[in-house]
Amino acid sequence: MAKPQIVTYPAIFSSEKSSAAINVRFPDVPDTITFGMNEAEARSYASEALGLALTIRKSLPPVTPVEDIDLSANEYVVMISDDLTRAAKEVADYDKDILK
Repeated sequence: MAKPQIVTYPAIFSSEKSSAAINVRFPDVPDTITFGMNEAEARSYASEALGLALTIRKSLPPVTPVEDIDLSANEYVVMISDDLTRAAKEVADYDKDILK
């Protein structure tokens, strides 16, 4: 089994009064967004989205320090981790299934 490659990036969690969903975005990976219907689900989906987004990149973006992130009133930062080794295997398995 391949050695895990754990990465951790800050995610911005936000919620709107008009929706129960928690939206998630990554300042360092701006093309990566997701959401969950509660914080646990948002964390889980954020971890998966982060891993998949970083797996297809040629290099990892630098991590913005939490204190340098500007937040709105309805936003807060959550540090999200994922294993890029696992994510790469997931992408490879998906590609293999598509090519069948």
